[in-house]
Amino acid sequence: MENLGLNHINLRVPTDLLEAMRAFYCEVIQLQVGFRPAFGTLGYWLYAGEQPVIHLSILKGDTSIDLSLPRVVDHIAFTCRNIEQTVQNLNSLGLKYRRMDFADEGISQIFIQDPANNTVELHFHL
Repeated sequence: MENLGLNHINLRVPTDLLEAMRAFYCEVIQLQVGFRPAFGTLGYWLYAGEQPVIHLSILKGDTSIDLSLPRVVDHIAFTCRNIEQTVQNLNSLGLKYRRMDFADEGISQIFIQDPANNTVELHFHL
């Protein structure tokens, strides 16, 4: 096998959180809703360009999310452009974030929480 890279991440959420998650990843992270096969369940495929990078679907069975439990995945990271525009957008939306600049490496990172309390990193090459 030759690994060509990460294809997508599947985020499963309770039904009442689905639209908030879609809105966050579209409005804040700038992904777009695109084609999703007719699985017979609610959900979205969210695209970066032509690649569906987030599969957003409904959590089956016990729909409670215990945020006190440790998470195995620490964060999801996206390579982005236009950091100043991103900061303006986050500020205008009133969202809390943490910015880390590494001038020697030529990168900046912004960390933000999605509605399900997942940490999302926006990674910028300066």
